[in-house]
Amino acid sequence: WVVGAMSTAKWGGVKLRDVLEECGINVDDIALGKEEPPDGVEHIQLEGYDQDETGYTYGGSFPFMKAVDGLGEVILAYEMNGEDLPRDHGYPVRLVIPGHVGARQVKWLHKIKLSNTPST
Repeated sequence: WVVGAMSTAKWGGVKLRDVLEECGINVDDIALGKEEPPDGVEHIQLEGYDQDETGYTYGGSFPFMKAVDGLGEVILAYEMNGEDLPRDHGYPVRLVIPGHVGARQVKWLHKIKLSNTPST
């Protein structure tokens, strides 16, 4: 882990883009620059079920435009290599963001929030 790491897993799930569209967000027009994101949204904040000994939950964020990009391939993964996602890899669901550091790919996903600011 000196320079970096790469996953060779085959992920299965649903595109976050499709979930956002199902929630009423016009992802096509936003991705093409024809429409602004709702309420000035710039980030997607994520929170996992896991907590440290103080009760602080793990989370992360990434740019909203990555999620609406038709080629972005951000997925809510519930399968890994053709099988249910193993617990140590985030069962029941985790986020996979190709091209982004693994620390942003929250496991044991509990909450997705559209925000004007990155997570803290």
